[in-house]
Amino acid sequence: MNKYTALMLVVSLFFINMTYATRSSKSCLRHLNIFRKSKEELSQAKAQRIARQKLIASCKSTEWTPERKLAAKNFTKFQLGIGFTSSTIFYTYNNWDKPKDATLFYRYAYEVAVGLIFAKVVSKIISNPKDHPLVKGFKKYIATRFMGPFETAGYAYLFATPDNKIKKRLNQLMADPKYADKIKKLIKNLEDKNFYQKSKERFIELASSLMGSTSSVKQPIDQSKTINSIDWANLSKEDLKDKTIQDILFLAVAREMYEEQSGWIQLGDVGMDRYAFHSAYGILSMPLTLPLNLKIYDILCLGQQNPKKALMKAVALYVISRPIIDQLYYGSRAWAVNQ
Repeated sequence: MNKYTALMLVVSLFFINMTYATRSSKSCLRHLNIFRKSKEELSQAKAQRIARQKLIASCKSTEWTPERKLAAKNFTKFQLGIGFTSSTIFYTYNNWDKPKDATLFYRYAYEVAVGLIFAKVVSKIISNPKDHPLVKGFKKYIATRFMGPFETAGYAYLFATPDNKIKKRLNQLMADPKYADKIKKLIKNLEDKNFYQKSKERFIELASSLMGSTSSVKQPIDQSKTINSIDWANLSKEDLKDKTIQDILFLAVAREMYEEQSGWIQLGDVGMDRYAFHSAYGILSMPLTLPLNLKIYDILCLGQQNPKKALMKAVALYVISRPIIDQLYYGSRAWAVNQ
């Protein structure tokens, strides 16, 4: 081997070693960076895990923690906002075939206003960390039933058939040449349903104490002249001017008009019918509404690390579940009380 060849061999070996050393150095640096990055990621993951565990513990706590307070606030906003939207959609859908008049709009406004009040109360009950879920369900039912008489009395006061419409039909009846046959039919219906007695003894007393007398039914008439003491088959035009007879006929016409706008439940007053329906529906719907409300609250509470994602999940759950509940509510209410 001559000197030139030996020199070339040494130079080649030198460059080979340098290349390997450089690659080894880069590899070491890369592994070192990966190690550092992994260490940082592990540290961040550990911090996130600790924060998550703290959040879960806070949301499951039976005390008013800061996280629970924030969740309660967000849950109330959620219920008010999406409840308004849901009520608007399903009220419109279920009343689409009805005349688009002022009464329909006023009923919608009443539904929404009452719904928002109820939603606020229910939100406070659901958010309470101190109560067991079954206790929350019981409190929710009791609270809504306690507010029910005010709501139903208000509905009867605002939307029961007004006196002027009843009086108008009564005047048409008395002016009809065949008034005798129609009066006999009205009185028979009045006697069969015992409307004259029952409507006074039950809902009207409660409604009067809360909101004043409802307009669709008069106060009890003089007991000295009962329905059975009048010969309804032989009433003359002069008899129709008698105040007591007119009061009884007013009740009979009111009963007829009430039945025309009523559903399956008929307790003598639109407000009383409404209260009876909500009392029954509140119990039957609890297995659906209570778990849904509790789950939405949990989503909003446990999702505080990513509020937008939590809100989207809550809305998605509501959109999937609530249409079934709302359609069941409005559909059964239309059938039961035609409201």
